[in-house]
Amino acid sequence: MTVPGPEGIAAADDPLAPMAERLFQPLGVEGVYARTALYEGVMERVRDFVSRERDGRAEVLRFPPVMSRRQLEKSGYLKSFPNLLGCVCALHGSEAAIRSAADRYESGGDWTTSLGASDLVLSPAACYPLYPLIAARGHILALARSPAVLPHARVCPCRATRGDHGISRKLAHPGTPTGR
Repeated sequence: MTVPGPEGIAAADDPLAPMAERLFQPLGVEGVYARTALYEGVMERVRDFVSRERDGRAEVLRFPPVMSRRQLEKSGYLKSFPNLLGCVCALHGSEAAIRSAADRYESGGDWTTSLGASDLVLSPAACYPLYPLIAARGHILALARSPAVLPHARVCPCRATRGDHGISRKLAHPGTPTGR
């Protein structure tokens, strides 16, 4: 599927365009889409399959779309992919300062000049919020090919392994402090 343009989800000459239009609905900003019931149904079946097939000892973790800004900074992400970082911003200050920003919008001004970074960033990949959890437990994170994995709720694009059906996923399990 091609990168969507402002005219729609997929280019008209893209053979997957009809599928994209059934799976996603544009929300007015390129790259942000509502997921249809068809898409959610497919994802539910994939989740059910993974749940049925995973090792019963696997710990299941579900992560929100945001994570600690400090943890992301500590991971070194800013050295690798700063152009892909999404920071959550908020209006800070007194009630009067926040009201002033809202009033600026009402009078046609730019309210966003009053925004400041919060303690949250958008999680760049499923693995980033996982690493601090494993580190806090005192385990070394090791890539694994065994079925005893900590599955992610999302696909992790970094250093992913290829699955049987070409689905990229990151398989990880906590090891002992020696890595075994």
